[in-house]
Amino acid sequence: MSCDASWNITRGIMAFLPSKSDHFNAEFKHLYLSLGYVRSLQPPNIKTDFLIFTPINNDGFLQDIGCTTEKRVSFDDVERCIIIPHLPLEVRSKITISELEEIY
Repeated sequence: MSCDASWNITRGIMAFLPSKSDHFNAEFKHLYLSLGYVRSLQPPNIKTDFLIFTPINNDGFLQDIGCTTEKRVSFDDVERCIIIPHLPLEVRSKITISELEEIY
């Protein structure tokens, strides 16, 4: 199946970053830089967002490298590194509904 150049294609690279991510920060930066290279080679009708699933308390490092919680709303928007709040399964079983509502 061929891809029609008039189609707009949006794709995403997903990564899960744990709350204690200091060990993974170097690897994450390499992945982020690799994505920049991929973006430079892709045709203009393709956009690639970087979707980072991580606990809320872990967004400082991500914001420092340019990630945001704002999602793109249009194909014309700039590609983004998007932070998506994620509660790991191990934490979900230990948290109450009211605590969860406070977080989100």
